[in-house]
Amino acid sequence: MEKSDLTKANFQGADLREADLNGVIATGANFADTDLRNALLVRAVADNASFRDAKMDAANLERMDLKGADFRNARLRQGKLDRIAAHNANFAGADLSGVRLVSADLTGANLTDVDFDGALLRRTRLVGADLTGARNMDQSRILGACGDETTKLPKGIRLGKCDD
Repeated sequence: MEKSDLTKANFQGADLREADLNGVIATGANFADTDLRNALLVRAVADNASFRDAKMDAANLERMDLKGADFRNARLRQGKLDRIAAHNANFAGADLSGVRLVSADLTGANLTDVDFDGALLRRTRLVGADLTGARNMDQSRILGACGDETTKLPKGIRLGKCDD
């Protein structure tokens, strides 16, 4: 389905393991409860799409536009989320164990109760993000990530201030 227009498509509960969705336009699409393990979504656009409760282990979401996307309780273990733009996305309760977030923009994202076990946050922008209750964050794996005075962090985690 590479480069397809999937705007507002409904894939709820579908098996899309190892699917090639590179460059798709999936604005407002429904991927809730979908199996997207090992799927390729590089440079896709999925603003306001739902990935709620999706299985996305080892999925590659590099350079995706995910503004306002819903990832509540999704499982993204070992996923690649480098350079995503996920302003105001909702990751509440998601499993981001082992995820790579390099040069990602999570401005205003809801990251409450997320599991970050083994996750790498390098140069990730967390301005206004809410990480209340986030678990297993490792300060040594937060390299150059930044936030501001409105960023809510779990106890013991520190971020530098973002340059505007």
